[in-house]
Amino acid sequence: MQHECNTPVEINEMRETLEFFITCPKGIEGLLLDELRELGAESARETVAGVHVQGDLQLWSRLANRVLMVLGRFAASDAQRLYDGVARIDWADHMAPDGSLAVDFSGQLPGVDNTHFGALRVKDAIVDRLRTAEGVRPSVDKA
Repeated sequence: MQHECNTPVEINEMRETLEFFITCPKGIEGLLLDELRELGAESARETVAGVHVQGDLQLWSRLANRVLMVLGRFAASDAQRLYDGVARIDWADHMAPDGSLAVDFSGQLPGVDNTHFGALRVKDAIVDRLRTAEGVRPSVDKA
């Protein structure tokens, strides 16, 4: 069962620039920040295990592990609002309905007692949104 959430979701498509979180091993965030700024990412700001940056996909980092694009932001005070916020993103713009996905979740919310349950709620929201729009359910890659 899907519930509508009154919390707006800010989606990258509405922004002039894209937002990314670029991950790296802990301890080299400063080196990654310097490298990204040398590549022209003036908006880059360091955080634990990575750097937040706005811009385009023209990055050639030697230090980054992954480049994660932020698709949306929303407030989630419990498991249902987490589901609602994820379900409001148009997932068909980002993956094929018959594709596969893997979800990695970290965080703490009332009613989300462990990371497995959080990942399950996120996965359910994505799958339900794609199934509603396309009538096809993606598979889940547990690895």
